Amino acid sequence: MREQKHRFSKYPGNMVHRSIYVDRDLWDKARVHAATKGKSLNELVNEYLWSVVYGQEAEKIEYNYQGLKKDFVKFVRETRRLVATLKDMGVYDELTGLAFKLGLKSDLSNVAEIIPKLTLEWPDEDSLIVFIDLLETSLRKREIAESISKAIAQKYLSRGGQRNAVQQTDASTHSVQGAGSVSEMREQRADEDSRPQVS
Repeated sequence: MREQKHRFSKYPGNMVHRSIYVDRDLWDKARVHAATKGKSLNELVNEYLWSVVYGQEAEKIEYNYQGLKKDFVKFVRETRRLVATLKDMGVYDELTGLAFKLGLKSDLSNVAEIIPKLTLEWPDEDSLIVFIDLLETSLRKREIAESISKAIAQKYLSRGGQRNAVQQTDASTHSVQGAGSVSEMREQRADEDSRPQVS
């Protein structure tokens, strides 16, 4: 029997039309199952075959992708909270400037080298602890963003989608302010001034 509806938004690229033979009762139950999930049988079969052929890789990718997004949002909120705290203390700009003066890289890859230097240069312990927390949290957020980019490539590009639809996040910008979406990050990069920032 052949399912007539065609909705392959999740499986772009070359598709083939083939006839398969399925037990009638199983077919009827499968149609009900697909309907409860808001999918066509074509989509259900494609998802099943994908998971079988690739050792359930599709499910793992989706699980990791969703988890990474939740983690990213959590770290975005935390970096914004820490930035706000430092600004309330009146030391955010000064500490940020000092960190970059001491050699902090824009991708935060040398945070572990900069923290000991900061402890020797900055006299106030309370604000220093908050700033170190910000550096570590911002670094973790950046790492998660990179993992999300890889997950996007696995989730979409591995299925034959258009490679031009997904671009890697540009990590060259000095500003690492928390952003909740790719569009926000692009707007942020366009609007930032020449002063380095950590967040």
